[in-house]
Amino acid sequence: MHIKVPMPIRNLLKATSFWKNNYFILREFKYFRRIAVLAVLFTLLAAAFEGIGVGFILTFLQSLTSPNAAPIQTGVDWFDIWILGINASATERLYRVSTLILLTTLIRLSFTYFGGLYSHLAQSTLAYQLRLRVFEQLQALSLSYFAQTRAGSIVNTITTEINQVTLAFSVISIFMQLQQKLFTATA
Repeated sequence: MHIKVPMPIRNLLKATSFWKNNYFILREFKYFRRIAVLAVLFTLLAAAFEGIGVGFILTFLQSLTSPNAAPIQTGVDWFDIWILGINASATERLYRVSTLILLTTLIRLSFTYFGGLYSHLAQSTLAYQLRLRVFEQLQALSLSYFAQTRAGSIVNTITTEINQVTLAFSVISIFMQLQQKLFTATA
């Protein structure tokens, strides 16, 4: 799936200082766009299921504290009848909500795992692509450059810069996880 951005928007984005300052890195995302999108998608789904799980926990606590109260309803008839069991006994509704809490926790953990996995995969792919580009640029240099520059300096610079980009990508991943927690706290 390739999203085609209209040319005026593309030109506007390329005119920004962010694009100009980070073009070398941003153009490498074309090699792992799907991986990066999956990392964001799984993280967002994990946040959504964490919010849903909190809702089920609140329903569970309400069922424990007042078992004779009217059952919680979502307004979606099939979900209320078949999943929440609004026509069932209070004990059965409690078991159903407990099962839903476990199920949403399992789904949330799966999405969190895959979000982290794809985030690390995107980070590794970005580092690999950057190393390839730097190696191609080094090959294009004349031999006189290498005669004047110490090899250790070149290797140190390349390693440091790529590690800093990888670290920045890790910070973005941690920021996404923090947003997931904040999303849950506001739910």
